[in-house]
This record gives sequence, C-alpha cells and structure tokens, in this order.
Amino acid sequence: MDPVTIIGGATVAFNALKKGFQVGKDLQDMSGQLTQWAGCMSDLSFMEAKSKNPPWWKSLGGSVEADALAIFTAKRKAESMRQELKDWISFSMGPSAWDELVATEAKYARRRKTKSIVKQKYKKQ
Repeated sequence: MDPVTIIGGATVAFNALKKGFQVGKDLQDMSGQLTQWAGCMSDLSFMEAKSKNPPWWKSLGGSVEADALAIFTAKRKAESMRQELKDWISFSMGPSAWDELVATEAKYARRRKTKSIVKQKYKKQ
C-alpha cells in the first residue's frame, strides 16, 4: 500500500467517526470505524519506519523523495485527525477517556513489540 491509499482509508473511517459523534453515537457503537482508523495509522507508521531504510534499488529511481513527501503529508493529516479525535473523545467522555485510550494503545504496542522480538529470536535459532 502507499501513503495516499492508507490516509484515504483513514479519512473514510475518521469521517464516519466524526459523523457518529455529531449524531450522538457512543464510541463503543463506532468501534469498527475506530479500529479501521487505528489500523490505518499503524500502517502509516510502518511505512514511515520502512522508508527510513529503503532498499538499494529504490534509491536509484528518485522515488525515495516522492515517498518521503507522501508519507510526510499523510502523517500531517493523520496528526490533525488524531487531535480532532482527541477533542471529540475528551469532550464526550471526559479527558480521562483519552488518557485511558492512549495508555491502552501503548500497552498493546509494547505487547506487540515483545512478541515480535521473541519471534525473531526463535527464528534465528
């Protein structure tokens, strides 16, 4: 996937979340859209990390700069969406709800990283 496609998917999910908040839906009722949006954010972060060490053949074609620009603009849009989502969640559920969401996100990121490290360790053996 490319950054434009990823941010497009994130925008669709984000707009559904925004509309849901505007009509008074609970966050629990919109978990599918939130999961889709978070998945796109994860994909975008993965692409950004991958672009920092591109394969040798990519550096020959000049597409590294284009990829970097696409990722940069997508990340900026993602940051804007995340801030707006934070505002909606904090307003509708209280500031502690956002803090809880971020803490849960960090917990699962650590767990996923640990599993990845363990998998790599066993692959080498």
